[in-house]
Amino acid sequence: MSFLKLKETGGLDFHTVPVMLETINLPEVETVNGSIIMEANMETPPTGSFVPQRNDVLQAFGGMDKLTTVKGQIKIKNFTALKQLPDWSKITTLGSITLDYLEDVSGTLMLPNARFETFGETAPQIEIINKVQLSKN
Repeated sequence: MSFLKLKETGGLDFHTVPVMLETINLPEVETVNGSIIMEANMETPPTGSFVPQRNDVLQAFGGMDKLTTVKGQIKIKNFTALKQLPDWSKITTLGSITLDYLEDVSGTLMLPNARFETFGETAPQIEIINKVQLSKN
């Protein structure tokens, strides 16, 4: 999945990224006036309850190194083969960030220029949960 010319958007909401999707590429995106939500697919078993299905093939997100503004949340969830987080070092405005079930991610979460701001009724937060191992640097 590639969005080669996308520079600004109201939001990127991929709540149901297919389990076997290998590429998400956003090389020109600079401004997201809402949230970036990327979660592997959720399937409904016969019982009616949701069971998370993790994507175990996507190893990196292409682009996002030009991203400066995310007024809402960045949420990356259920990508067990992801090796590194995108380069978010140019982000200056961010609502919140959630990283969840990223078992193979290594390195450091780098947001050196980010100023966290309230988005709607959501207070700023950093949430790192469920099998995310980052360096302490």
